[in-house]
Amino acid sequence: MKLSIRADRFIANDKEVCEELYTKFQEIFTLEQEEVPEIRERIVDQEPLEEFEITSGNVRKLLLELDMTEAIGLDGISSWILKEGAVALGLPLSIVYNKSLLTRQLPKIWKTAIEVPIFMKGVRQRALNYWPVFLTCISCKLTEKIARK
Repeated sequence: MKLSIRADRFIANDKEVCEELYTKFQEIFTLEQEEVPEIRERIVDQEPLEEFEITSGNVRKLLLELDMTEAIGLDGISSWILKEGAVALGLPLSIVYNKSLLTRQLPKIWKTAIEVPIFMKGVRQRALNYWPVFLTCISCKLTEKIARK
């Protein structure tokens, strides 16, 4: 990829292109210097989570509803594999989800994302014409769907 820094200068080195995109994304997403509200600690009763169980049938249903065009996350597992293997994967994933609820911990890889620049419009060589998108593991997205229901 060739990226324009100024009207008279282009960069093509992958590392320099990444650094330029990173710098531009930081300019777009800046933290305002406002006072951060105080967050009071709250004790949460663990009973409801222990009683809440995710069944293999529920997981299988979510897997069958997956969009086959979703991007692959860090785990390298595509939505196509998860959807096609829904019957076989329903039980093992339900065990992982239930264990996560019980221990209140997610697998480390599920909490990690890949930042990918997505071209929006205009000239492809301008860093400001890209928008950062964060890709997470599809299994983690399913956890979020389960939690919302």
